Amino acid sequence: MRAAVTGTLRVDAGSRHRRRAAWCIEARCQDPATRKPYVFRSDPLAFDPGPHLQGGWIDVRIDPADPRRYMMDTRFLPGNG
Repeated sequence: MRAAVTGTLRVDAGSRHRRRAAWCIEARCQDPATRKPYVFRSDPLAFDPGPHLQGGWIDVRIDPADPRRYMMDTRFLPGNG
């Protein structure tokens, strides 16, 4: 499924003892059959992916049995190939 990138978010990806800032990509789409909207966030990234987001769309694989289970395809980002 293709989702429209809505931005990047700075998140805390560290543990209680060693905090570290990270970034996530946020994207949205709508199920064409049910018209239900979905919001997706990538796994934390060590850098701001904003400069690498070309075109405003990203691929997301969704578990048809449970749409809460998904994977955002970030292989195009440096170091994620």
